[in-house]
Amino acid sequence: MVRKAAISESFLAQVWQQQAAGREPMVTAGGDTVEVLYPGRPTNDCGPDFRDALIAFNGSTPTKGDVELHIDARDWQAHGHHRDPNYDRVILHVALRSGGAERSRLSSGRYIPVLALSQTLDVASQEWGHGLCQPPFGEQPCYQAFLRHGEESVMRLAEQAGDERFRRKARGFAAALANEDPDQVLYAGLMRSFGYSQNKEPFTRLARLLPVKALEEAARRGDHLRIQALLLGTAGLLPLQRRLIDTEHTGDSDNGAEELQRIWARYGGRQAMSISDWRFHGVRPENSPTRRIVAASHLLTRFQGRPLKAALSLLDRLPLAEVQENMEESLRVHVSGYWASHTDFGAASGWRPALIGRSRARDMIVNVILPFCFSWADASDQGWLRDICLSLYENHPEAEENWIIRHMKARLFGDGTMKMGSARRQQGLIELYEVFCSAHACHECPLGGGRAARHGQPPSAGDLLDTEGAEQLQQRR
Repeated sequence: MVRKAAISESFLAQVWQQQAAGREPMVTAGGDTVEVLYPGRPTNDCGPDFRDALIAFNGSTPTKGDVELHIDARDWQAHGHHRDPNYDRVILHVALRSGGAERSRLSSGRYIPVLALSQTLDVASQEWGHGLCQPPFGEQPCYQAFLRHGEESVMRLAEQAGDERFRRKARGFAAALANEDPDQVLYAGLMRSFGYSQNKEPFTRLARLLPVKALEEAARRGDHLRIQALLLGTAGLLPLQRRLIDTEHTGDSDNGAEELQRIWARYGGRQAMSISDWRFHGVRPENSPTRRIVAASHLLTRFQGRPLKAALSLLDRLPLAEVQENMEESLRVHVSGYWASHTDFGAASGWRPALIGRSRARDMIVNVILPFCFSWADASDQGWLRDICLSLYENHPEAEENWIIRHMKARLFGDGTMKMGSARRQQGLIELYEVFCSAHACHECPLGGGRAARHGQPPSAGDLLDTEGAEQLQQRR
């Protein structure tokens, strides 16, 4: 009999991650068979406990999605997951006890099966800890790859994968440039970057609903309040649009909400998004959509509504170290007043004057500015600009880390705290994860079961990702 007091959710997560409950197909509370091909990647955010799991139900084609864990399956509803769209990618609800539940409901109306591990485990809880101390990635073929291939070779592979990621982003911008105004393409890319991983799509839609041409006049006049009002109003995030009419949200005398709403009433368009389009849950307060839109208003004012001209003026100078420093400074935004101490209307957060800090500026340079300018250089036949973009990218210092970078460092080097040394290598880790790891294609990955793993000796850096490997990365895209 499993003792209830002996089990915590963190311990249950270890059981699930290392499949200590056994690797034979298990049976859900509703009678479906479950074969776990990959338990997923553990997360530390407010969403599901494991991402990108690969599970075969009833012997059918494997399904990719998220997994949520609870001690009691009834906690799913108690925690409000049935109303939270952030859990709509969950494909399996794992619990120690089913609590009588056979399925759990998603906010989309779909139901997912409940797998009760207490029905599978046949050993006493005090015995589960035996053998659970192995590294979480221990059975994955790329675990601590630096021991087999050498740290230098793994770093070189990261650089080559980072180069492919850069080229892919440039190709995306080139396709957009063929049909759209270059200022709009760059503006849309910058706006998307403000969304981070959680709000990229809403920011992309905002840039489409409110094109940069509609903001150019106000930007030339330095009227950042008008830009701010138009952006927030189109996003549907002004207090009256969100019905934040109580003193908790509008009682701040210096929040500027009334003035923003007057500007929106006078100049705003008819189309506006809804608060439901945006994700606030699970987003760090300083990254809230409201605060990021305020940051965008200051940046567009600084660029006078002409982001392409602003970017090119920074690149048309030497030495490169000075270009790098000036690019960072051009993107950093510090403010005083209300938004230096608030993350949303009525949401005080202490003093945080940087709307865009150094790490976020570096991320925008690597993911947007440089690949866009590279594609623009190709389109306008400016070889000097193309070379500068490549040199800046290859020598760009580390940018802000995300969960993928930390996850991959822990996997490949056994140490999630080590420094990669460049943004190029960080981008390479993201590329390897998205191309191979998220697709569970270990047999194709040069650090897993692919070409590197088949060699009987550690390959050189050039062998890890030669022309064939680079083409493979592109084909999987």
